[in-house]
Amino acid sequence: LTKPIGSGALLAADRQGRCKGEWYYSLLAQMLLSHQKALVILRQFPIQACTDITGFGLAGHLHEMLEKVKLKATFNLSSIPTVLGFNEAIKMGIRSSLHESNEQFIESSWITNKSISPVLYDPQTSGGLLFGISPLYQFEVVSQLQKSGFHASVIGNVL
Repeated sequence: LTKPIGSGALLAADRQGRCKGEWYYSLLAQMLLSHQKALVILRQFPIQACTDITGFGLAGHLHEMLEKVKLKATFNLSSIPTVLGFNEAIKMGIRSSLHESNEQFIESSWITNKSISPVLYDPQTSGGLLFGISPLYQFEVVSQLQKSGFHASVIGNVL
């Protein structure tokens, strides 16, 4: 994943007048980071699949990538980067208006654990790229992305 998750919750917090300035400006910096830089890096490696994370959230887009090929994935939730203030907004009960429908769709499709993190369902505006790559290259790609200003992270495995 090339960018942190959380724009849905933070933009909802902003609409409610509950988003701290530092959270908002940090979010804007992430949203303005062009995918062009990431694509230049990614094209150097054998990427298996790639999509941008938008309104369906991380889980929704991963579901789209995996359902047709009948694969499954595991997440390392602590490795999923979040924007500054996301966890605080979630603790205050702030979620995007699309969060609940994303959660209901995914839980009815393939996630049955109701305690799964809200980070999976948060819809994104100018979200990051989610891509699949062999473990042989994952750390090299993430390192190059991080050097180019992305909060990139290996967030799980495809089974």
